[in-house]
Amino acid sequence: MTKYILGGLLAFVLLCAGLAPPSLLKSPLARMGGLQLTYATGTLWNGVGDLRLGEVGPITVEWYFDWAGIPAGALAYRLRLYGENTHLHGRLAIGLERTKVAAEGGVEADAFNPWLAQYGLHLSGWLGLEEMTAAFADGGMESANGKILWGGGPVVYGLGGKKRSATLPPLLARVQSAPAEDAAGPPGIQAKVLTQDGERPLIEAEAIGGWVKIGVTKRLLRLSDVHWPGKEADDEVVITLEEQLL
Repeated sequence: MTKYILGGLLAFVLLCAGLAPPSLLKSPLARMGGLQLTYATGTLWNGVGDLRLGEVGPITVEWYFDWAGIPAGALAYRLRLYGENTHLHGRLAIGLERTKVAAEGGVEADAFNPWLAQYGLHLSGWLGLEEMTAAFADGGMESANGKILWGGGPVVYGLGGKKRSATLPPLLARVQSAPAEDAAGPPGIQAKVLTQDGERPLIEAEAIGGWVKIGVTKRLLRLSDVHWPGKEADDEVVITLEEQLL
């Protein structure tokens, strides 16, 4: 009799686990900079919903449970993200303390323009993600590595209270983790934007300790039709901007 009771309890537990709602994914996704999952259907193990990050989105996401994460003590998923301006695939691993994600594919630059508008920027064309990985904890992003490719094209930017435009060549952004400013501080993220051959630097950016610092080289100003009176070499940073992140 006991074995039948235990068998029934096990079957009930497995049934409940199999029907676990997709809303259980909201908390680990929120670690990723406040990423929101809405209109989710299916179960914790496979389903579909909408993702939104601030002004970016919504983007449709499908997830499929991947047993490969079990030995590492994580819930692992295969992901597919798609929409009018997004075609990505990747992996998600949810652990007790952090969430890890890897993605490749393409995103139309226009998807980020609502966010870029606060900095007076407007891009066009497509951004290609190659081997992009990132790890998040409740304190925010802990690490990021990978490449972002942009095919070039027109860019609208603000300068001196006026809108200006320029046509830029194909660009490459190399993203990597940055060491913490001190042993107790959080790690940061560095990005270097270069011409797509990887030879000519245009922008150096770093986000660390709640601040973002952006350095612009003389070459980027020249490509943007902005005159710089100094005698610096094209590869030298001539303008540095620093702003506290919200």
